[in-house]
Amino acid sequence: MPGHSTDADPAQELPEWRSPHLGSRVRIALWLAAEVGEGNTFSLADLRDAMPEISEPARRLRDLRGAGWVLTSSRDDSALAPQELRFVRRGDPVWDKTFRSAGLRLLTSATRNHVLERDGYRCVRCGVGAGELYPEDPHAAPARLVVNHLVARRDGGGDTESNLVTECVRCSQLSPMRRDLQPEQVWRAIEALPERDRVRVLAWLVKGRRDLTPAEQAFAAAWRLPADQREALKSRLADLVAR
Repeated sequence: MPGHSTDADPAQELPEWRSPHLGSRVRIALWLAAEVGEGNTFSLADLRDAMPEISEPARRLRDLRGAGWVLTSSRDDSALAPQELRFVRRGDPVWDKTFRSAGLRLLTSATRNHVLERDGYRCVRCGVGAGELYPEDPHAAPARLVVNHLVARRDGGGDTESNLVTECVRCSQLSPMRRDLQPEQVWRAIEALPERDRVRVLAWLVKGRRDLTPAEQAFAAAWRLPADQREALKSRLADLVAR
């Protein structure tokens, strides 16, 4: 069973999630905030036990992601069991009438696709591509990409492409439970880089995103081709390199 949150703001009283007058997605959001708590795990069975009258709870959870709520499964976190989910971070207060409609609105497919294409179908934080393995953790599930807001809706951010960015699920979590590297360990790795690479890392940190090199952009484009076309391109490239 999920654990109760220990980091809730006592000055902020949440509406009662059991209220039958609230919509399904709002009730689930309140249940997560009040009963599960950020950083804790739960299962769909827990959710069904709490609200057996709600149909398709998994779809309601997916809808919350459009309002900035971060939930991960075993697809994204190898520490989770197959039927287990983690409530990583609370998003917009969808129980507030201000966010009741806008907060649950999902990005359009066209906007999402434009952002993914602009970012080369790679995470702008760590550079991993969709479906690729993490080099430092090859046993983890393949990377899955999401489109996130740079400035959250609740903080005034909009759905314009300039306020959207492609991240892998792991980078988007920004959770202390995933920060398993020590600062000095990271610093030593950076310090060992050639000067031009140090400058590049500094530029990425200042900008808040990792720019793709032309080679990475070309690879991302080639990887999106159908398998037969990709194989043909690979053969042409091998001939070109061999000249």
